Amino acid sequence: MIRTYWLYIKRGFKLIISQDYYHQPQGVGKAFYPKELKGYFNDLTGKTNWKGEVDLEGIPVNVFMDGRKVYFMTTIIQKALGHYDTWLLTKSKKDYEEFIKLSYWLLEKQNNECGWEVGSFLGRGSILIFSYASRRSYFIISKSLVKYK
Repeated sequence: MIRTYWLYIKRGFKLIISQDYYHQPQGVGKAFYPKELKGYFNDLTGKTNWKGEVDLEGIPVNVFMDGRKVYFMTTIIQKALGHYDTWLLTKSKKDYEEFIKLSYWLLEKQNNECGWEVGSFLGRGSILIFSYASRRSYFIISKSLVKYK
């Protein structure tokens, strides 16, 4: 129980001093140009610095306080888009390869409506992420795989 309270205090402190991975400032995307397939409209380049656990394929895995390990599609999508923008800005082979790896993984997990299931692991039944942001993410990811293959 003390450990649980300590984790809450630690997360709260990180949030206050802006060191929390999940609550980073996200200005306008550094590689974003309206009306062009170039960059994401939020700056997600900081999301490339995942310090949490990964699975055997190197895909980020979130860990609940009770120890359950789950894939949060938002975490994975934001990390992929961060690598995409970083690659556009630097032409780093590492960022390109990470973007491609995460993108293929995401495309494999999508349903027929270009959404991803979330919520069943949260005990809320089946919920799908399907919004403007996920459609734009899908468009960027799928078009980029074709364009930059």
